Amino acid sequence: MNIIFESVYTPNWFDAIWGIVDSMGGWINLNTEYKQKVMVMCFRTFSIDPNIVLNKLELALNLDDEEDCKHLSTLLQYNTQKCDSKKLIAFYNKLVKFGGQ
Repeated sequence: MNIIFESVYTPNWFDAIWGIVDSMGGWINLNTEYKQKVMVMCFRTFSIDPNIVLNKLELALNLDDEEDCKHLSTLLQYNTQKCDSKKLIAFYNKLVKFGGQ
């Protein structure tokens, strides 16, 4: 299963794999290992189409949950090029409550 997540780097594949995740109950029902695999997929796709990644994460993540905030924070710390600045500001403002970890 690792190879599926690690091979995704285009928006079409990202969307297809995310659809499978959604059909199996979505992000909230993934265990820690699969959440990390999904974030690998997000990292790989982000450089090509950051907006598709941010849009999916905006809907899926619970930003009242510290672990979800850590996933988002890590992604944003390493990848901020070509992003909608308004969306980034909104995400950063939500992350502030957890100290931007």
